[in-house]
Amino acid sequence: MKNFNFDDLDFKILKEIIQGNGIEFNYTNLSQGVKKHRSTVIRRINDLLEKKIITQPICFPKGLIFQEYPLFIIVYADLPNQAEKWMKNDPNIFAGFYIIDENYNVLLFEYHKTVHSYQIWRESLTGEKKIPSRSNREPSTSYYLSNDLIQKYDLTSVLYLIEEEFEKGRKKTIEINNYEIDYTSYELLKYVIHGKINETDYIRINENSIAQKLRKHRKTIEQHIKKLIEHDIIEFPRCYFQNFFAPVGFFLVFSLIEIDDSIRKDFVDKIQADHHVPLLYKVSSGKYSHGMISVHRSADELLSWNQTYKEEYIGSQKVNILSPNSIIFLNQLKIANDIIIKRINALNSQK
Repeated sequence: MKNFNFDDLDFKILKEIIQGNGIEFNYTNLSQGVKKHRSTVIRRINDLLEKKIITQPICFPKGLIFQEYPLFIIVYADLPNQAEKWMKNDPNIFAGFYIIDENYNVLLFEYHKTVHSYQIWRESLTGEKKIPSRSNREPSTSYYLSNDLIQKYDLTSVLYLIEEEFEKGRKKTIEINNYEIDYTSYELLKYVIHGKINETDYIRINENSIAQKLRKHRKTIEQHIKKLIEHDIIEFPRCYFQNFFAPVGFFLVFSLIEIDDSIRKDFVDKIQADHHVPLLYKVSSGKYSHGMISVHRSADELLSWNQTYKEEYIGSQKVNILSPNSIIFLNQLKIANDIIIKRINALNSQK
């Protein structure tokens, strides 16, 4: 993605749509998709929201984050419980998990602009007493992943694991986050997580609402949003799972793996078709060639799935199972909000 030249209105629009302002469910298309009455669809969608299976619909600014922060850094850290507040508020950290890994107890997912800026940020943490000095804890270990080297990014993948449960188990309902969904609710879930399928919009942007709030002409708002989508700054409007990569209750797994050069293409092709994997990075860190996030129903299912890849592709691997109870937080929007606020302030200072 090439650098995009933003203006003041772009950021004002972004500030609205990443919060879901002006983003609406298209109940007409949803009703037609599942062949149910509008009132039934509204009730089912409200249930999915109330049971924390999905988020409210937004335009997620993936491109904005990747443009601002080309580096995705995985950090293994030894931190006290008091650091939890700092983790949740820091605008460079999008996720934190409790782990048991040698002397490390926390795994962090972070976004940074450069290795240099990361080092300066990291050094400031002890100077500002946000975390204890290294003399009192295990020094952290960092793995650098480039957002230019993503080989798979598909947050809809896990939907088809749910569909397989209906098909293979011949079940009438499936439990997600202590809530039973039937196939109609699953179809609605599929539509709103995709947002748009085959040119049919299941979630839409209400440009009039945004135009009124920003006191601009609707056509102007429409043109700016179209430009932001065409340049991959934002995604089409849609819902996301409550835990971003997967529904609440599923296991997230972060893996660093070694794949021999001769079979890497076959491995990547297989991962592209594997619904367990929403995110795959090409990396170059010691013996590891790839970083991966996968999603699983249970630890047993993970072990069986991993063994298949181990026998055919994987050499060494470093695996962290991130159970639902291990999640400290997952919040990419705080990063986007911080970027937008800084950019608006920078533009205002130039006036």
